[in-house]
Amino acid sequence: MKQRIFSLLSLVAISSLIFVNLLMIGPNLTMAAEDVVNQIQNGVNETATNVGINSTKSPEELAGKIINTILAFLGVIFLALTIYAGFLWMTAGGEEKKITTAKGILKSSITGLIIILAAYLLVNFVIFTLIGKNL
Repeated sequence: MKQRIFSLLSLVAISSLIFVNLLMIGPNLTMAAEDVVNQIQNGVNETATNVGINSTKSPEELAGKIINTILAFLGVIFLALTIYAGFLWMTAGGEEKKITTAKGILKSSITGLIIILAAYLLVNFVIFTLIGKNL
């Protein structure tokens, strides 16, 4: 019985200490967390300003710029494939297998370019229709 009372009193004492500590430390932790969040937000805003992303841009503008950037990257891939196919064809030395491979790469890259241009025109048309200006 004494053991049970001692355990109960120990539990109450430990709980009280924890509760008092939370009351004293809790507000400081909250304020520290708010400071950290504010510092992170300020850093993100500063980085966005340095990069050229303003918070005043509409989501449509931002999406259009992202899509146009991706399409420009795909255009660079087209250029690389075309140069590779031309190099392969020029160094084929009359071997039909290499020439056929080069023609296939060239045809595929031209097909890809047509798809990229169609997507670019579609995106610009839709964005122009939504926000009224070209990107």
